[in-house]
Amino acid sequence: VNLGLLNLVLTAIVDAANQAHDADIEHKLSEKRNKLMVAKKELYKICRDLDVDGSGTLTKEELRSGFSTNVDFAKHMATMDVHEADLGVIFCFLDDDYSGEVSYSEFVEQTHKMKSQDTHTLLIFIKAHLNEVRVKMLENLKLVQQDLHMQCCQLGHALQRLTFGGKNGEDINIASVHIEGARELGNSQIEGAPYCVCEVVGKPATRIRSTAVADPQNPKWDFQHS
Repeated sequence: VNLGLLNLVLTAIVDAANQAHDADIEHKLSEKRNKLMVAKKELYKICRDLDVDGSGTLTKEELRSGFSTNVDFAKHMATMDVHEADLGVIFCFLDDDYSGEVSYSEFVEQTHKMKSQDTHTLLIFIKAHLNEVRVKMLENLKLVQQDLHMQCCQLGHALQRLTFGGKNGEDINIASVHIEGARELGNSQIEGAPYCVCEVVGKPATRIRSTAVADPQNPKWDFQHS
């Protein structure tokens, strides 16, 4: 009987201790939630102060300026282990639509969420950083494409000029070619009616040919091409 009574007493003590422990945990969680709500409200008010243009949203420049000019904002960020250099990465993570601005509530909720989920904070920062790198790479790629297109256009114009290009690639405008005639060609050199062919060396597209005349020795073509 005494042993059974002792077990009953011990069970009651253990149950009471567990209940007290659970109540203590619930009390601590409640205090933590209350503190979190107060901190969110304070940060929300600070965000309104940082919003210089009164747009209802925050830009990256406003956040960075607030970090150096608003003591309360700097302290609040410090409690979440957020440094000024981290603001750019955080902003890129929050600004997923690349609008260049984030709402107060989005900034408040996401920054506190990152703090409460410490195990994911590093991954969030890595994801945001990679996203920022991707955007910059796309911007650089676009610039390279534009530059390449411009160079191709310039090369095309240069090739067109080289059709009648000079030593330095400058344009040569041929106004006209006059083929007057020849003297003492000799009957052994010419068979039939002679004619004259003229072209720029290495440029077959410039080839021209005079009319043929009946005089095989001293032909007078008097040929004009323009």
